[in-house]
Amino acid sequence: MEKIGGTLIFRQYNIFLILLLLASCQQEKMNIAQVGESVVTVEEFQTRYAISPYFSGFPEGDSQTKLMVLASLIGEKILVNESRKLNFQEREKFKTIQNQLQKEALIEELLNELYDEIEISQEDIHAAQRKTSRELEIEELVFQSEHEAQNYRNKVDAKQTFAAQHPAIKSATYNVKWGNSDPQIEDVLWKLKAGNVSEPINFQGHYYLFRISKEKISPLSNDLANWERIQKILYKREKKKIYRTYFKKMMAGKKTSVPGQKLKYIAEQLENVFDIPQSDSVSLNPILMTDSYYQQARGSLQDKLNEDFITFDDGSQWSIGDFLRNLRYGTYPLNYSTRSAFRASLRNTAIIMMEHEYLAKESIKRGFQNSTYVTEETRKWMDSYLADQMRLELTVRTNGSGSEADKTHKITALDNFLTKGLANLNVSVDKELLNKTEIQHLKMLVFKTHFPGRQIAPSILPLDRLPAFLGKALTLIN
Repeated sequence: MEKIGGTLIFRQYNIFLILLLLASCQQEKMNIAQVGESVVTVEEFQTRYAISPYFSGFPEGDSQTKLMVLASLIGEKILVNESRKLNFQEREKFKTIQNQLQKEALIEELLNELYDEIEISQEDIHAAQRKTSRELEIEELVFQSEHEAQNYRNKVDAKQTFAAQHPAIKSATYNVKWGNSDPQIEDVLWKLKAGNVSEPINFQGHYYLFRISKEKISPLSNDLANWERIQKILYKREKKKIYRTYFKKMMAGKKTSVPGQKLKYIAEQLENVFDIPQSDSVSLNPILMTDSYYQQARGSLQDKLNEDFITFDDGSQWSIGDFLRNLRYGTYPLNYSTRSAFRASLRNTAIIMMEHEYLAKESIKRGFQNSTYVTEETRKWMDSYLADQMRLELTVRTNGSGSEADKTHKITALDNFLTKGLANLNVSVDKELLNKTEIQHLKMLVFKTHFPGRQIAPSILPLDRLPAFLGKALTLIN
């Protein structure tokens, strides 16, 4: 937060930028290490350490911690170099994952630019503080059409509850505080007083009527924690408003939609193959599609994989196979608890995917595919993926049984492989830059705002327990 010309500007800095500001030297384009054709940048070193659970217990101010973290990242880059020699990057799975990760980075770059200059004034904060002092008890009715909602609104007596006037119509009653609901609804509710009934509100395909039964007024809170909470709420509200306005303008004239009958067919096939129950008393949290489910889905839709599913405004198309790949490798959780819940989540996910595709296309139109953020973000994630695939390849080569002896053999094989790679590759470390670079661990998992299933950076594969490799790496770094 900074004060400029009497206006308080609250900027929700990207977590990467926050971490860079912690460093004594902001040199995100500089490399701490060069490993063959791969690099370890200052930004990557800081952010990946900050969210890797394995290193959370390491002393932050200790120089030894830096050495252990850098050794593990150097080991990762050795694996990356070897995987490229074996052409892992030419595999279809690699290309699919790379496209998804680049798409996410493109969308983030576009939205970050849209949100970059959000300003929150003192007047905005004070007005929000007054709103936070009110807790409303409301009644809610939901209608399928605006006509139906308006007819009911014209006949209702605001002095009586919905339930008292029409017991047969199911209404909901609950308390709500400002900042806990969608801004579109709150903007209406907080203009009403006790006994008032709202006009119909169109929200997510339904029409809502609200009646304020009563309200509770609490003293205004001016403590710092409340001040910061209000700032965050206002910033999120402003982001939603900017996004809605921008997306509506971007989609003007475009007729792309999710074909209902094809989506229904896909849902029915998947419900059967996944054996999703008709109903269940236990609701599961939405989860990402597993590889096992993905393979089952492809098998059940084998004859339809190349069939067109969604056509975009520029003429490009997604087949049903493309849609399934997006489900598998994107951050799109589905609810498998019941068939109705699954179908609803599948439809919502298809719409979000379509929106993301248009945002990514718009980002490319602006040339963001060549930006430092997009190229570095994609590189960082794909390095992590390639290294892990190479590690798994080495594990497969051992042909082990899973016993303790076999596990020891696999660790030894990886240790020997990395030690040999360290000797054969051109590896250099900028020791002065390493010493000046500060690191701080967040002590928690942090996920991307626009892609909640994705961490802000890939976790570091801990390779500091490999004795031969670690000894050679520390000698090089020191």
